[in-house]
Amino acid sequence: MPHESVPHMTVVSVPYDFGLSRGKTLLIEMTTSEFVLVLDDDFTHSFHSCLECMLWKMRSQRHSVWRPFDILGFPVQEDERIFGAFRGTLRVASHQLFLEPMAEELLPDGCLRVDICPMVFLGRTARMRTFQFQKDLSVGEHEQFFYSNAYNGAQVAVCFDSSFPHFRVNTMSAGYVKRRERMPVLMATAFKKLGFERAMFLFRKYDHGNMADYDELLEKTVPPWYISHDTCGPPTSPPVPFAQVLVVIFSTADEAGQQYRQVLRGQTDAAAVVWLRKFQQLGGDSATLRWVFAVHPKSEAHSAVALQQEHDLHQDLLLLPASDRQPPSTSSSEPNT
Repeated sequence: MPHESVPHMTVVSVPYDFGLSRGKTLLIEMTTSEFVLVLDDDFTHSFHSCLECMLWKMRSQRHSVWRPFDILGFPVQEDERIFGAFRGTLRVASHQLFLEPMAEELLPDGCLRVDICPMVFLGRTARMRTFQFQKDLSVGEHEQFFYSNAYNGAQVAVCFDSSFPHFRVNTMSAGYVKRRERMPVLMATAFKKLGFERAMFLFRKYDHGNMADYDELLEKTVPPWYISHDTCGPPTSPPVPFAQVLVVIFSTADEAGQQYRQVLRGQTDAAAVVWLRKFQQLGGDSATLRWVFAVHPKSEAHSAVALQQEHDLHQDLLLLPASDRQPPSTSSSEPNT
């Protein structure tokens, strides 16, 4: 219904605790214009607010030829002074979601393509209707919205020639605080549905050469190599967890030792039951098994030549020098392997 005192304003009544996701979805469904400006009720218009500049960027041929903006955000200076820049790239490493606020790409008109920006922006209405909000998230829908809709091709940017001030007023009642306290639980549930164990917001650059930064990341149980820095760009994390098992087997240089080595390599029909293969189970499916046979060569020339040929073929022999030989066994039978 129309507002009582403000002209050209429509007020929509919704149930109590309707939620941010449902509210924004309803707003976009009711929008009839080409663009929709999404603001919270504590944002105000000022001389820094240049809506015409934002419209020009949305319709700019520079961007529309290849990847037109779907969402155009702006720096919320009041929040950045207190918390830091809540805009940048979303990067996934080892089931963790990292928000990195500093992006390196800067377009000639001063805009910056990002993966996420504050949930106050100018959106292209037709494209916004194709994006999905997680409607069961009353609060904390921010990260889930941008990460999920990136798979729908959402083009997000931030331009710095316009801003709407965030008029922060502490008017939180006890009931409102209680509702806001649900956000970490709701966000954690949403992240787990996406496959993330947790999310981390990096409001500054971390230097791997600074031991204070290194120790801070370790205290937060975050491997430092998951965090990008200025020196080498975003580092890549290992694609999968891995394990490597190395087995050293002492063997003899005679014909019996050669036969045992063939069995252990899997060159016979007994390959499926060879005990050497059991070591690979220690590291799971991602384990890599490596072995080496430590052999005492005999003094005979033909035996040394045969061992060298075997090593050239399999690359798994370690020929021990004569000084490393153990004294001969006093027992009547000497084990071969």
